[in-house]
Amino acid sequence: MSVAEKIRHYRLKENLMQKELAEKLDVSTACISSWEVGRTEPSLELLKRIRDFFAVTYDDLLNERSES
Repeated sequence: MSVAEKIRHYRLKENLMQKELAEKLDVSTACISSWEVGRTEPSLELLKRIRDFFAVTYDDLLNERSES
């Protein structure tokens, strides 16, 4: 899975709407949407917040292996 797919996967796993995740990460809904379609990628600071929020590792977010 790509970073974009993983962000979406983790968001859906937590039953969150894009707007809810955006509020929790203090970014816009458009930002979340842009990440999830692969138009842009989160900065290192935002990757840290995503990692902490979903309680995953950088490896989980950045490696393009399959999620179980």
